[in-house]
Amino acid sequence: MNDLMRMNQYSWELATLAILKKGRDVEAYSTDQIRRVMSAGSSDDLTDIRKIINNYSPASPQGKKKWQAQKEIGAKHEANKAFGDRLLEIIAGSDVVDVSRFLQYTLWNIKIIEKNNVDVLSRELDCEGVTDKEVLNQLKQILEADKGPRKNYERDNRRK
Repeated sequence: MNDLMRMNQYSWELATLAILKKGRDVEAYSTDQIRRVMSAGSSDDLTDIRKIINNYSPASPQGKKKWQAQKEIGAKHEANKAFGDRLLEIIAGSDVVDVSRFLQYTLWNIKIIEKNNVDVLSRELDCEGVTDKEVLNQLKQILEADKGPRKNYERDNRRK
């Protein structure tokens, strides 16, 4: 596997780690945080990236009950840690230019994931030559999470 293919594979993997379920859709845990990491990736020092990851503090979501807000904040912290740890593994010893390009690919892939469904993503990965389809399995798991059985409400046709 050449370096560009490997970079693309890692980029999709990292993009998937940054995704959380929101209602029926998915979105990045924090586009701001990812952009901060991207700007720190333009330096040669990995400690800057580690500081940004460790100091991440998501804002409390508005209009939610306390337990819902805590659950969402916890999920964002977990996603940030997984994203950051894997990023540092991938870019260790890499050139600054390669890291910047890699992070840009990752941001693009996050946007692609947010806008498309799993079937479209499958075709996208095929077109890009991504051989490891674990990304799709992870996305399916994210989409299926917290999906309980739907209640079937029968309509009461009696007059009130």
